Amino acid sequence: MKRIGYFLIFLLLTFSLSFAQTGKTDKKKDSIKEKNKKEKVKTKTKSEKEVKKNKIFEDDFESLTDSAKTGLILDYHRELFSVDSNDQESLSGGLEWNIQVRDDNNNSSLPPKFRNWWYVKLEGLSTTLPNKINIIGDGWQGKHYVVPVYSYDRINWFRFKPEEIYTSESSGAYFNYYLLKKFEKPTVWVARYYPYTFNRLKNLLKSLEGNPFVKIETIGKTPQNRPIVMLTITDFKADDKQKRRIWIHSRTHPSETGSSFVVEGLIRFLINECNTCCPRVDLKKMIFNIVPMVNVDGVVAGNSRTVPVTSKDLERQWIRVGENESTLVDTVSTEVKILEKTMRELINLGPKFFIALNLHQTHSPPNQRPFIFSNFSKKAEVNGEAGEKLFVRQLIFSKLISKEYCGDTVYVRPSYEPGVQLEKKVFPESWWWVNFKDEVLAATIENTIGINGCFEEWVNYQDQIKLGEAIALAIGKYHQYFIEKKWYRYEAPNWDLNELMKFFIDSSGDQ
Repeated sequence: MKRIGYFLIFLLLTFSLSFAQTGKTDKKKDSIKEKNKKEKVKTKTKSEKEVKKNKIFEDDFESLTDSAKTGLILDYHRELFSVDSNDQESLSGGLEWNIQVRDDNNNSSLPPKFRNWWYVKLEGLSTTLPNKINIIGDGWQGKHYVVPVYSYDRINWFRFKPEEIYTSESSGAYFNYYLLKKFEKPTVWVARYYPYTFNRLKNLLKSLEGNPFVKIETIGKTPQNRPIVMLTITDFKADDKQKRRIWIHSRTHPSETGSSFVVEGLIRFLINECNTCCPRVDLKKMIFNIVPMVNVDGVVAGNSRTVPVTSKDLERQWIRVGENESTLVDTVSTEVKILEKTMRELINLGPKFFIALNLHQTHSPPNQRPFIFSNFSKKAEVNGEAGEKLFVRQLIFSKLISKEYCGDTVYVRPSYEPGVQLEKKVFPESWWWVNFKDEVLAATIENTIGINGCFEEWVNYQDQIKLGEAIALAIGKYHQYFIEKKWYRYEAPNWDLNELMKFFIDSSGDQ
């Protein structure tokens, strides 16, 4: 009898809980219906006062981004299309958002192509109807060159689909296009490309603290008093006299976030257990000096290419007192002075440098592969025999990267004004050339953002991380071939110039 009584009590409790849960579910459904109903009405009648721009704070760990703080001008809402009750697929009721891309520092004298960055948080989006996001005044044509990204949490990022991007009527050298999408959530972050903020760099540096192969130091402060950080990566237990140095700096141009993903991929590869235990890039033989973010103030300001206030392009600030002089003029930007001072200190400290890389990201059409900018050619008439020798080594380096980069070819192509002697130019490579000629392989590496990823799709940040790994491996091989001059018989290099020239694209470029 007791068992029967317990069984009856169990059934009664189960029925009560089921009834209560059903009631809750019905209430929840009613609540969702009511919420959706209200949202639909609210979407159609939303006023400008109801949507406010989120103020962004630079030191907010969870902020939208440092670069959104002053990156663009927002005109948030107007109702989208007129209501057509007879059209079941009508877009009526959605919101229209305008993102007006601005010149760096509101300097209208800058070239149109310097307008190539925007990143914003949108709130109050309709989740039941498509929203229209107008991009106004971009320096590059939409859809063909640019497929933006979006995120609901700033962690997981997604590309817009090409069919969600439409070209609008443009004005002169400035391009307009718009995005049309129904989002899953009312708050979304939208960016021209995958963001890489100063906060992300700080998180990377924090994760490296205590690593036995990494030393982190501040080599100077920007005009706005932010730290410019250098990482030294090596096996500190090994004798430095038996090593050679590699210099790498990145993110000279704030909008080129891909260069930051490349350098992060390179750093993480160098210090992972696989490489430190069974080295393919031997830290007992090499010292990497890496400045991961040069134009910190520009990144925080939301600029596309220049530093704040002065609107100087740091890439063209390596101005020397004379063509054959290595000393920089006093008027160059603070950031360049800091880099040059640090490089000289490391040169005096030893050991010798053998590679110097300047990492960038190009705004290119689809199907253009990453490439190395070269100021040289196989003919010696412009920069002499040393230039011809360095040109061949750049071709070799591109071949070494290509071998490691998921089957893709990394090309060499002519730099800006390829017929002008390198010592007459004002790029970082000019400084290395004047000081070391062909003793240091100095080059700019440009990664791309078009349809040329590892899987023949639009490039994402993971492709760029893989490119960083490939560059690290290529440096290891280059050291083996040209510094150690040791290899197994099956690895013996065959540097036939005609074969190497397949890595060269004979077209002029612009940094």
